[in-house]
Amino acid sequence: KGKANKPLWYHSFKSERQRDQLVQATIEQRQFGMASENKRRTERRDFQPDIKAGDIYYTSWGYDQTNIDFYEVVAVASKSISIREIAAKLVRSELGSDYVAALPGKFTGSIMRKIPGPNGIKIDGQHYAHKWDGKPLRQTASGFGH
Repeated sequence: KGKANKPLWYHSFKSERQRDQLVQATIEQRQFGMASENKRRTERRDFQPDIKAGDIYYTSWGYDQTNIDFYEVVAVASKSISIREIAAKLVRSELGSDYVAALPGKFTGSIMRKIPGPNGIKIDGQHYAHKWDGKPLRQTASGFGH
């Protein structure tokens, strides 16, 4: 398969028919995988985001706690965008939870250039930012996290 140096499988067969069936199944699986990968690449290449300057995006992340970070789109190019992290304000608190909202224009980070995709805007290796609907978001209150 491709540039692999090792066999896909190690089998002994009772008949040529059994061998041929496994070979055919392997070919079909490989063709399906290649078609799926090509479809994903085409969707990614042809993706046209509906993003404009001033839009607010957020990430929700954390281990044993939830943290919310907000980002504001500051510039839009043909295939990429520039975003900056912005501050959040506390809207209300409940036991163990804070509800936060974005503060547009209150920048806390430097400009980051990103390429948006169908799953959102990839901020780092693990987190995707999604468009914020304007409603306060819940995060773990200070002192309640890990």
